[in-house]
Amino acid sequence: VTDIQYLPHPATHQPVDLFDVLRRRVTRREFGPLPIEDLSSFLWYSLKSFHAHKIDESHTWLHKPVPSGGGRHPIDQLIFRVQDDRADVLLYDHVAHALARLKLTDGICGEFVAAVNEIVKVESATIVWNIAQVNKVTAVYKHASSLIYRDEGAIQATCGLVAESLDLSFCTLGISGEPYISKMLDSDRKIVGVGGMLVGSRLGAN
Repeated sequence: VTDIQYLPHPATHQPVDLFDVLRRRVTRREFGPLPIEDLSSFLWYSLKSFHAHKIDESHTWLHKPVPSGGGRHPIDQLIFRVQDDRADVLLYDHVAHALARLKLTDGICGEFVAAVNEIVKVESATIVWNIAQVNKVTAVYKHASSLIYRDEGAIQATCGLVAESLDLSFCTLGISGEPYISKMLDSDRKIVGVGGMLVGSRLGAN
């Protein structure tokens, strides 16, 4: 970690009708640049921790907008802001609502972005990637991978609805991000990629 950027709290948004959001939600694959204020709102309403309760030395129960088995929330987010063939890689701190810049090997980051680009053109989009701390689940549950991927699906669904509510373009991606993520983080597969999404401003929106 080289520096930390605390994100602004979201501005007050006009209320939206949930059923209208569900009706009009579609995958959008064209992306404009995502201003930091919109990224902040997207992360706040979908992924921020609002309550925490320490159960024991190894378990802090968290409450986020997304559900998680046992309130463990083993999945964090890496944010890739791509510009001119290089990417700033940031870790989202869901408690402080902040982004911590990571210093990683450029070559592996480039391979990862290229793999994403083969599926959907990144262009001006922000890449939000879900990374799982496997031990958070294996310490308590059998068949941990099933629970981790259920959590990841809940994150994708919630993020898609929040993006639609904020008039953003959103596209979920079907790859896990491996082996790039675990190599990038030098995690010995204790932290692995489990899927991600592209988010951006909506082209042609007023």
